[in-house]
Parts: sequence; structure tokens; C-alpha cells
Amino acid sequence: MDRRRHATSTRLRALGQAALVVAGLGMGGAALAQPGSSDPADAEIARDELGQRLYTVDLRVDAQKDFSQDFTPSERFAPYLAGQAVNLVQSLEAQYGFQARQMTSVTRLSFTAPLTEAQIKALAIDPRVVDVAPAILMYPSTPPTDTTAVWRDSANTTAEPPYSQWKLVLPSLPAMQAWGQRAVNNASPAVVANGPVVYVLDVGTGLHAGLPNVVERVNGVVPLGNDCGSRPGLSACTPAQLANVVGCYSHATMVAGVVGASNAQGGTRGVYPGVSIVSVSLYRPPAGAHGCVSGPLTNSADVAQALDWIGNNILATNHTGRPSVVNLSFNWSFNSQVPTGLLAQIQAVTHMTPGALFVQSAGNFYRDACASAYTPTQVNDGVLVVGAINAHGQPVRPLNGVPGFWKDVAGPLHQSGSNYGACVEAWAPGDAVLTSVGDVTNQQGATTYSSYAYVSGTSLAAPHVVGLAAALIASDGTLTTPALVEAKVRSTLRNLGSHDADGLSIFLPSLNAAEKNKVWNTPYAELWVTQQCYIPYFATFVSGCTFLREPGEEDRPNLFRDHDTLYRRPNIVPLMSLDSKGEGSYTCDVKFTDTGFESHVVATGQKQYFIGLDATALGSSLPGTLSSTLCPSATVRLATD
Repeated sequence: MDRRRHATSTRLRALGQAALVVAGLGMGGAALAQPGSSDPADAEIARDELGQRLYTVDLRVDAQKDFSQDFTPSERFAPYLAGQAVNLVQSLEAQYGFQARQMTSVTRLSFTAPLTEAQIKALAIDPRVVDVAPAILMYPSTPPTDTTAVWRDSANTTAEPPYSQWKLVLPSLPAMQAWGQRAVNNASPAVVANGPVVYVLDVGTGLHAGLPNVVERVNGVVPLGNDCGSRPGLSACTPAQLANVVGCYSHATMVAGVVGASNAQGGTRGVYPGVSIVSVSLYRPPAGAHGCVSGPLTNSADVAQALDWIGNNILATNHTGRPSVVNLSFNWSFNSQVPTGLLAQIQAVTHMTPGALFVQSAGNFYRDACASAYTPTQVNDGVLVVGAINAHGQPVRPLNGVPGFWKDVAGPLHQSGSNYGACVEAWAPGDAVLTSVGDVTNQQGATTYSSYAYVSGTSLAAPHVVGLAAALIASDGTLTTPALVEAKVRSTLRNLGSHDADGLSIFLPSLNAAEKNKVWNTPYAELWVTQQCYIPYFATFVSGCTFLREPGEEDRPNLFRDHDTLYRRPNIVPLMSLDSKGEGSYTCDVKFTDTGFESHVVATGQKQYFIGLDATALGSSLPGTLSSTLCPSATVRLATD
């Protein structure tokens, strides 16, 4: 009998509000979970509307061979499913007394249903069953003026201190290029007839003036009646359909903008402007009237269903011989194990003809990416895992007790930094990336937006590589398999000379011509000021104070940074800390500039500082601004009450 397993898992953690995470699909273990168990993992099992636990059952492929192909499509059984598979599941329903909620047959033969303990045990010994596992809950995974950055936006959109533009939604912009797009592909490749299709598997892309090239929108969980667009055989989306295929959270709109937005009407453009995009929503439509689909919860069964829809759609519609590209800006949770069923589905699509290249975000937990993303990684397997760099060519990481991902319109939930290690195969812009956005957390399906915002996370790194891969497919007719596309992407990798937390080199894929003597990484810093007793991790600990150890995720009260203003209290000397990240030999400075633009050097000659800001240190009266020229960071303003 095939290996059986039934497992619980830990919660999928969000990659941050601006970096979608579909996080956490643990499938390990062998013991059956008892209903009502006090085990915390029990809370991570997905439930239906009645609170019943949902389980995914994988079936033997040959178990369907004696059943009829005829069936009637429904919300539970999508029209593209194999009839023999549907009738097999219906036979199991009648035998064991359950009702399947959904199923897959193209990339994986499975169904998901609310099951009792007795049904789980009975199915586990049925010779047609390969595996029984719980469906696991999931959550969906910006610069100051900086004279030393390797790349910058083509137009300055940064407001002067004490404000910072990455906290704002910008209602419109002149036509421009964001720094990430300039780093990966500063040209604008032509859109070709019968070119590649990019699938954005996410919460559902909204209507946006810069994204007329979203040619299809579908609810990947309940596709029947929720599939619309401009592709052959489809009808234009109605308001009712848009409410079922567009996510309330604007994450997918941000991702799609990085892939292929046009700036013909203003705003930023993507890496491959105008490429055909198919938006596949992971969120089951709620009951009753609604203007968009929302979470934050989805689960492994819904992801499996959406992957099955993508596999079938590629087989049914792609007759060009050009592979597609699938963007996965989500990750498994911190403590979960690898979701082998979903990985097998990805492998199935990469082995189709012509199939699709999968590009996944590495995750924002600042740890080994092998625990959070596709693994094991292999050269030219049709899958790429992508970490996030900032505009200094450095991997995003926590610094000075401050989260790495904080330059973001969607705050205040900020996460530590990009995952790293051997499973990260490429690095791309993922810090303060300017891209298209709707209403960040209440995007309405029938509303067309024209706004932009700064967003951070590995969720934004992956679509840079997706757009680059699509541009390569369009320009090279010999790229006929996902493996060949991956090999071509790898041929564009450029060593930036920086390193991740494991000491591995950072490689950026880029279609830009090599620039002689170009410096590909520069130092940067995080600076903060406080009147509390906070101690940076590199300083000597003082009893009774709070030690800011790495990595830092939370936003600490009374820690002033990011263009904040600290109003100094009488008789208290503020503490200042600066920590930096760079390669090789360098030093940082700190200066205080008063309202008359007179500057005084507060510190120089080192990479880290922790000092008291008394009158001697400042050399001038308040108010004024602290900043670093050699190691740029967000400024902090000092003033009196």
C-alpha cells in the first residue's frame, strides 16, 4: 500500500501587508489529529463555513479508469475536470458519506472535503487513496533621497522630511521608471503576437489604468461562472464577476504592475510592459453582496485547485509553442514542512508542453529560504526562487534592531528581511518598489484605479524576474521549455559583489548592457534616536534597558527614525544609534544640520555608532536633522517642545 500520512501544521505567516504571503503548508508527521485536540496545530487546519475541518485526499491515478467520462459541471466540479475523476470522487462520496468541496485532476488527482475521524480512518485504508492530509490555513506574502544608491527612480517622488512618500498612495504620476525596473531591464521590449502569457496566482488583480493587458480574470477556487476577460471564448467581466475575481487587498495589482504595467498614460512601467497577464484569484468568493474577494485566509486545497486550473488552461489555450510564466508571491510559514503535494503540481506544469516557468518569492522571515520556498532547488528544473535586494545592491535584512522591510505603504506590519541561502537562485529589487496599486486594503472589483505606491517584500522581487523571463521568451523562439527559459535567465545573472547572511554571492538577472567600472553595491545604514533606554545589539548591555537584538520585526515605541521628529524633553540626553551594511572597507558619518543649513559632524570614521546627543555632540541648537552622507538612511529631526 502507498505511504499514508495525516498531518497538522503551523500557521502560515503573512510576509507583511505589502508582500503577500500564502504562508505555511506543513504536511509532515503520521499521527491522526483528534478533533478538539488542544494541540495548537489544530487551529491551523482550514474549516468550512460550518466550522468543520477540511482534509485533502490524494487518489491513485489508475483508480479512475473504469468510470464514465460524463458528468455535470457545478461549483464543486469545474468544467475542465476529467469526467472519470469526477465520477470516482462521487463514488467515494456515496460510499463514505461525505461531500467533496472541490477537486483537482489535471496536475494532481485529489479532492477536499470536511471529514469526520471515522471517515479519515476509512479512507486511509482504501487502496485507491494515496494520502490524507489537512488543508492548512494561509495568509496572503521606499526611498529617501539617496545619492549613493546604485539605482534610483527616474523621477524624484520623495517628499521632504519629516514626511516620507512611501507611506502614501500617490493618486497619479508622470510617466517614469521605478528603480527596480531600471535595474532589471531599462529598455521597453516589444510585445509580440502570440507571445507568452504570465499567470499571477495571487488574491486577484484589480482594474488599473496601467494594466489594460490583464486579459483574463478567474477565481481559481470557483472558476465556474467566474472566468472573464478579452481572451478568445471569454466575455467581458461584469460587475458581479469582478466582485468574485478581484482581491480586496491590492497585492496582486502591485505584483502585476511590476511584471507588465504600461506607463503610456503616466505612472511606472513594468519589466515587460504590455505582456498578457492572466489573474488567478486564490480567495473563495464570500456569500452575499460584496465588492471584492477577501481573506486573509486561504488554504492549501484552494492553492491546489488554482494550480490545477492553471495547468488545464495552459493545455487548453497555449498553442504557440512558447512557455508561460507563473508568479508565486507566497511562501510556507516559519515552522512548516515542505508541501509536497503542491510541489508535485508545480513539477507537473513545468513538464507540460510547452508548460510554464514558475518564479516564487523567497520569503520575508530572514532565515533559510529552503524552509519557506520551493525545494530542492535544481539548475534548470523550471523553477526559480528569488530573494530581495535594496537599491544599494544589498540583500534586505534587519539592521540596528529595525525590520528590513519597512518602506511600505501598507505598514505597520513590517517583517525582518529577505530569506537567503542555497535555495535562493536569483535576487531582484524588493525594497521600496514603486508600482501600481488600488485602494490598498479595500480595492473594489468594479473600480478602475490610477494610483501608485511604494511596496516592499520578496513578493515584489519575484515579478521582476517573471517580467524578464517573459521578455526573453518573446524575443527568442528557441526557448520552448521551462528549463530552457530558466537557463536563459541564469545566463543574465550579474554578480553584485554583495553577500547574504550565509556568505553566498548576490546575483541579479539583468538585460541591461554591462557598464564598465560600474559599482554594483554601496553601503547603507539605519539610524534611530530615542529618549528611552534602548541598546543596539553591538553595544555593551546596560541593566534595566531593552536590548535590540537581531533580527527585529516589531515597530518599537519611542524609537524615532524614518523621517520622524523627536521632541527633546528637558534634562534628558537623547541616544543615537547608527548601524550600517556594506562590503569591504568603508566608514560612515553622521551630521546634524540646523534650520540655517549649517552642518556639524556628530561622528565619523566608523561603521557603527551609539552616542549621547548632548549640546557638544550636536554643535548647534535645535531644531535640526540628523543624517548620514556616506551611509544613507532615513533622516531624523530633533526639536524642542
